[in-house]
Amino acid sequence: MKAVALYARVSTLDQNCEVQLQDLRRHAGQRFAQYREYIDVGVSGAQRHRPQLDMLMKDAHKRLFDVVLVWKFDRFARSLKHLIESLDEFSALGIDFVSYTEGVDTTTPSGQLLFHIVGAVAQFERDLIGERRSQRCDPKATHCGASPHLSAFQFLGSAERFSGRPLESRCES
Repeated sequence: MKAVALYARVSTLDQNCEVQLQDLRRHAGQRFAQYREYIDVGVSGAQRHRPQLDMLMKDAHKRLFDVVLVWKFDRFARSLKHLIESLDEFSALGIDFVSYTEGVDTTTPSGQLLFHIVGAVAQFERDLIGERRSQRCDPKATHCGASPHLSAFQFLGSAERFSGRPLESRCES
């Protein structure tokens, strides 16, 4: 049987990894002969270099395990680029990658496909979070956030004016 590396991370010191670790340990116990734990506490996922992640990568080069098991992609990497680079590195070393909650397992073709799709969505989510942060209000500003956009109601009203027909008549079957 194969050996697996469990990686867990929380961003702040007042959080803990127990929820992640319980699921990972249970899964590892069912599928693998042995496991090693790498746990970063109080370290942002946006940081590419994290003490335990760096140790995991060094141990991967020593071939101390055959699979990396994480609870969720965003616990391991917060950018698609970092995730794909790490996966490529693992692949070159003959190490598989499993994301427990997303059900992605690179030992299977469908797992490889799903990995790329979920990774793209994770990057999209991160970009949205960054956009929201950049739109926070400055109390001295005359305007908050991005440029104003039409609400759905305003948009539909505009469409009604341009078409010359009431919205209700366009929605009837």
